[in-house]
Amino acid sequence: MSKITMAAAAAAGYVLGARAGRERYDQIVQKAEGAWNNPKVQKGKRRAQEKAEGKANEMSGDDSTPATSPAAPEDNQFNV
Repeated sequence: MSKITMAAAAAAGYVLGARAGRERYDQIVQKAEGAWNNPKVQKGKRRAQEKAEGKANEMSGDDSTPATSPAAPEDNQFNV
């Protein structure tokens, strides 16, 4: 891709994004937060996390200790 084509694409993206504006961005964020905080999504997240921890423990040969990271609290992992 030439520099002129890339600059034109960037300019078009900027203009189209600016037209959508902050209001649309806020709507998207609100919908994403609503989906993430949905009880069914949280249940799926917990199940996936438990399964991943089980597999990690299985691979390490230790089934007694959960594989959690103290640096990443589970409730704040994917805040939008």
